[in-house]
Order: sequence, then C-alpha cells, then structure tokens
Amino acid sequence: MNAWLLRSLVAVGLLLSLTACEEEKDDIRFTREGEALHSSYERIDQLYPDLFNANLLLDRDSMDADADRVCAYRLTGTTGFPGLYLDCWGSKTPSGSLVRDKEPQANGLTLGSGHVCVSKTSHDGTGIYCEGENDHGQSENPKIGSLVDSGHYTVQPKFLSSGDTHNCVIDQQGIYCWGNNDQGQLDAPTVIDPLFIASAQNHNCAIDSATAVHCWGDNSAGQTQVPTDLVNAYYLALGKDFSCALHGVTDDARGITCWGNTQWTTLAPTELADWDFINAGDDHACAVKLAQDENSVTCWGNNAHGQLDVPLAAQAQVHNLVSGNGFSCASVEYLGYPAGVNSRNEDTATNDVLHLGVTCWGRNNEGQTEPPAFLCLGYHNSAVLTEDRSCP
Repeated sequence: MNAWLLRSLVAVGLLLSLTACEEEKDDIRFTREGEALHSSYERIDQLYPDLFNANLLLDRDSMDADADRVCAYRLTGTTGFPGLYLDCWGSKTPSGSLVRDKEPQANGLTLGSGHVCVSKTSHDGTGIYCEGENDHGQSENPKIGSLVDSGHYTVQPKFLSSGDTHNCVIDQQGIYCWGNNDQGQLDAPTVIDPLFIASAQNHNCAIDSATAVHCWGDNSAGQTQVPTDLVNAYYLALGKDFSCALHGVTDDARGITCWGNTQWTTLAPTELADWDFINAGDDHACAVKLAQDENSVTCWGNNAHGQLDVPLAAQAQVHNLVSGNGFSCASVEYLGYPAGVNSRNEDTATNDVLHLGVTCWGRNNEGQTEPPAFLCLGYHNSAVLTEDRSCP
C-alpha cells in the first residue's frame, strides 16, 4: 500500500490586493532574492508521487480546513469534459473567482484564517493564486518566475502551506514565505533541500533532505523547539501551539512525536504502527493508520466539542482527513447504488458500488460539520445502510 499518498495543498487567486508592493512594513513581507537551485527538487516527486494529483474527489491534496471552515474540490461533468470545482462551507467562506468556479487545472488547496489558495498549471507553468482577506499581503499572488528573478515570485512550486495570515512554499529555489511576519513566521532558517512543509497559526516546520525537522515563528509554547532525538521524519502536522511529526524507517513501524503545548502533546499515541499521515486542528490532532482491509482514525487532544469522537463512517477507507478549530472532516469510500438505481438488489447485491463522500464531526457553530450534498456527486442518498452514509 502506498504510504506516500500525500499531496500538498497549494495556491492562490486574488480577491484583494495591496496598493504598494514595493513598500514593505516591518511585519509584512513578500519579496525574495534570486537563490541557488534546489538540488533535491526532483526528489519530492519520488517521495510524494501523488502530490499534485487531484483527480480523485477529496483526495489528500484536495481538502483543507482552518478555524471554522472547510474547502474541498469536487469533480463534475461528463467523461471527456470534467470540471474541478472548489466549494467551501462554514464561516468566512470566500465567494470570489476560486470558489464555485470551474478550475480544471487546479492541483492543490490550502487555507488560512480568512483566505484560500490553490495552485494551477498553465502554459506559463505552475502558479499560486489566492483570494480572501489580504490585510497582511497573504493573498498577494506571487508571479510565475524564473531562477534569475527577484521580488515576489515562485518557480514551479511543489508544496504550499498557510498559517492564519501567511503562506510558505517549497519550489525550485527552496523555501519562500510571504504575508504577516509579526511572530517571525517568514524568517525561515537555512533548510538544505527542503522536501515537506507545514504551517499553523503563526509558525512553520519543514523537513530537509536528511529527514531532519526545522521550525520557526511563534514559540510561545515551545512549538518550534524540535526534539533533538527526532530523526527520519517524513510528515508534519501543526496545531495552534504544538507540532507533530510522523517518523520512522519502515512502513509498519512509524512513530508520532509531538512538542509544544504539553496539555495536548502528551496525549499523542505512543505505539509504533503503520501510520500513514496526520493532521492537526487548533488544539487536537488525528492520525490515519492504514491496514490491509481498512483504515482507522485515532484523535487526541482537547475533546470539548467531541472532536475526538470519530464516527463509524470515518473509520473505514479514509482518503483524506483535515482538522480545524474543534472539528474534523474526512473523505471516505462508502457502498451505494450506481447511478440511476434507487433500490438494492437484495438477492445478489450486484449493483452496490463504491462512492467517495465526506463526513465531519465535532464543533458545528458555523455549519462546518455539515458538508454540502453535492460533494457526493449525487450518490449521497444511495448508501446501502444509513450509518454508512458520508454526506447529509
């Protein structure tokens, strides 16, 4: 089973823009100088082969959550004329060009507290486009640049992550961050050939080509103080004031190490197992364990809103899992009728087929755990058993 089903969620399309990009403030930055070529850039595709593949509905790079909002891609249209649409639910839902718009070349997705970014590929290359709040320049689109450029640009981005009001990207020149810098979240240290990056409210962490972890930004709870004995890291998940890494050498003996706010980090699973990926909300985190015939989800941290009470529908065949402020959502497979069939063949059950849907749990003050029905491509009412349904 492929342990690297991971994808990064990237991107950007502009709703608001800064009036003077040349005049940077102390806490806002969006420039870079020409840098040396990222020598391990091509290795990212080898480690994470499905990084920019969003053809499967709600797969690992096509859903993200932040605070009280979730966004996800849905694949629509007929054979030969597919459309990839971005839809959001919950609070602060953007309504600009990136949302509910046909984006067939969109590859990934990431959210901040009030903005959303996607990466899109065109004849000019892969670019990052954002929309939403832009008070710190977080939605200011970097141009599609080259290795000799300077200023606000990216060169074939591979990974993009977003904090509350900033973004960071790994591209052909390394790590570049822009937006709000009031906690030093843009001041990335020297990371030799970065392979993976994750962001939270005001801090970031990255994995280098030697599998070491580097963190920077807000350290009020020790969330950027990486344990000295952490080695062989390959996946990161960051909460508001804590960080977690998935690490290990073999597929069936991976561990989870967390640091930062000890109120939540000490609750992380201690077993070595076939953990595939992890995701963190503000004050809780979840890990997905792959098994031969099913997947399972384990969550830890604050349970004030039931965010640790994983429903049965999210415990089998998980494709993706994202967490926000007191809630989580998972894209899962479920058994249902094929198109045009409204009843089950009780004798043979031959018309049962698998569909992809979304199920959410936890805090629901803004409707963030109520995914739209259309994310199941019209099959959400066809689940064989009511408890198997993954959409409203």
